[in-house]
Amino acid sequence: DKPEDTRHMCPDQQMPWAHIQPLPCSAGDVLIWHGNLIHWGSACSRNVLQPRKSIATTFRVPDLPRKERTGTLSEAAVGSGLSMEARLKVIVVALLGYEHWHPGFAGLLGLKESLSGFG
Repeated sequence: DKPEDTRHMCPDQQMPWAHIQPLPCSAGDVLIWHGNLIHWGSACSRNVLQPRKSIATTFRVPDLPRKERTGTLSEAAVGSGLSMEARLKVIVVALLGYEHWHPGFAGLLGLKESLSGFG
């Protein structure tokens, strides 16, 4: 993060459009990129019977200080099965990871408030 950079939080204003390239891929392909890469998808074709599905994950360094962990789960916790409440909490925490890109977005504020309802 470089908040002093003039392009911080507004990459579209100085986007290097001439250098952007699509990354063609087929069903079942796995795509991996650095979190700082500006990336987006495109709309699904109107000619398909089913829209595509995407599964995303973030890998975290296991020995981060506790204050830097954002709801990571141990292998044992995942292996023993997660309750619906635990699953929803994981989803909410993941969505709140985007909060700094969308300050003031009421939907995220509501999600943050919903966390207080989880045990």
